[in-house]
Amino acid sequence: MFHQLKKTLIVGLAITSSLFALTKEEMRQDLESFFDAYERQYAFFELKNKDHGVDWSQVYQESKQKLESAQDEIDFYQILTEAQVTLGDGHCYNNAIDLAYAKKGLYYLPARFVLGEGSRVFIEAVKPGTDFAEKVEIGDRLIGIDGAKDF
Repeated sequence: MFHQLKKTLIVGLAITSSLFALTKEEMRQDLESFFDAYERQYAFFELKNKDHGVDWSQVYQESKQKLESAQDEIDFYQILTEAQVTLGDGHCYNNAIDLAYAKKGLYYLPARFVLGEGSRVFIEAVKPGTDFAEKVEIGDRLIGIDGAKDF
């Protein structure tokens, strides 16, 4: 049943994606709005720059350059996600990257995880060529992180 639900969700995402495909100009406008919103709302740029060397204006310029080679909205969502990841803040994320994972097999960790029955976490895919790929298999259950087992 879970696999059928997963297939339905992925197919639904793919259909939704094709119905609402963004033009390059819409992506440019959305990128501008995205960075403007962060400029107005995110309170920790000074701290992120001081502690981690994050230069948000540089991230913006790099994102604009990446956008020029973006071929579709999935590439665009990846650009937004990469910008958010530079902040190193778990509160800054978007769910659009899930679509990219499903369509392009992108990884920010050495594996993708899926939530199964009873809130159990399983390995759904492993990034080829990593040490992690030699240690786990698709379908393995995650039972701990760094020795912690209460999650």
